Amino acid sequence: MPVVSDKPEDDDLQKMAALISHFLHIPHPEALPDEVFAAKFQQADWLRRNPQARGLVLVRL
Repeated sequence: MPVVSDKPEDDDLQKMAALISHFLHIPHPEALPDEVFAAKFQQADWLRRNPQARGLVLVRL
C-alpha cells in the first residue's frame, strides 16, 4: 500500500489499516486477507464508536 496516493479509495484503506493497527494492535493489517481485513475493520470501528468498551476483556467459556 503506497504511503501517498492520489486515489481517495487508497486513502480510505490507509485509514482503515490505521484503525486496525491502533485498536487491535495488528502491526501490518494491510497484509491480511481481504475477508480478515474487513472483519478486523468492523471490530476496530466498533471500538472507535464505543469508547466505553475499550480495555474490556471478553472471555469465551
